[in-house]
Amino acid sequence: MSNWDANGSQLDKNLTGILAYVSRHARHRPKPTLEDALKWHEDLMHGLEIPSKDCPPGIAAADMVGRFRGIAPLGMLQVEIGDYFGVRADLVPAQLKVFEQELRRRVDLLDAQINPRLQIGSRFTTGKQLNDILKLCAWVHAEWIRIHPFANGNGRTARIWANYIAIRYGLQPFVQLRPRPGPAYEAAAAAAMGGYWERTYWVFLRMYAEYNK
Repeated sequence: MSNWDANGSQLDKNLTGILAYVSRHARHRPKPTLEDALKWHEDLMHGLEIPSKDCPPGIAAADMVGRFRGIAPLGMLQVEIGDYFGVRADLVPAQLKVFEQELRRRVDLLDAQINPRLQIGSRFTTGKQLNDILKLCAWVHAEWIRIHPFANGNGRTARIWANYIAIRYGLQPFVQLRPRPGPAYEAAAAAAMGGYWERTYWVFLRMYAEYNK
């Protein structure tokens, strides 16, 4: 059984299934919810081993999946990524609520501007529409990275969020889920941990252009 941090056939299978589900789901433009991310996380970790060393005392491996930090049994779980910390555990629930509300506000604005009949590969009326979509992909990704609501798998879930937004508005899922897209992406994720999402936009702009060559 593969480690929940490692690349492998089970993880590839999980991600393929999630992306297929997102591709079907997002095109109908439902309101995005935190429950979506909980489902993705459960599906992401299916069949993967969670080493005992990764589980805080008194917390079972099963409790590390499909649950947000700041809520029992992960009420006190802090996460650290290099020189950065995710949002303090007790603040995660409130910040996730703000995230969900702001995401819904932003998709409502884009929904009003972009025809839902657009299909993947359609030419957008203006370059501004494309930029607005990529900015929302970048914002949702960066905010998820900043909060780091899960014990593990936050980067993968953030990339699923970005592709969810892309597909919602007729783009191909241009953000590679695994392995991580590369050094420029890593630098943008570090900036996101510090609260700066704009760098992710420039990285996504280049990634989208490369994907569509």
